[in-house]
Amino acid sequence: MAGLDADGVRVFQPRAERQSDVARAVLYFSVRWGAALGQSRRPSPAAGPSRIPSTIASACATTRIQAVQGNRNPFVDCPALLPRIPDFIDFPILDADLPLP
Repeated sequence: MAGLDADGVRVFQPRAERQSDVARAVLYFSVRWGAALGQSRRPSPAAGPSRIPSTIASACATTRIQAVQGNRNPFVDCPALLPRIPDFIDFPILDADLPLP
């Protein structure tokens, strides 16, 4: 579903059955690549990965990704991580020119 928020900014919302999967992916990219997630961009707790357990499909996907990249999405493996991170702020990536482990 796509539309405009109260400030006139174009936003979207994934289907209800995929919201936790998308939230886990967004959080992973923020943590791995240092992308800041302000309050408006951070997945809401109602749809976030700490409230909705990983699906079998997302667990299988992270296993397939691990076979290629050599790493896993911690938000899939441990959904309880989200409440332990107070804020998603940007930071410099020091190994951006290196391949993923």
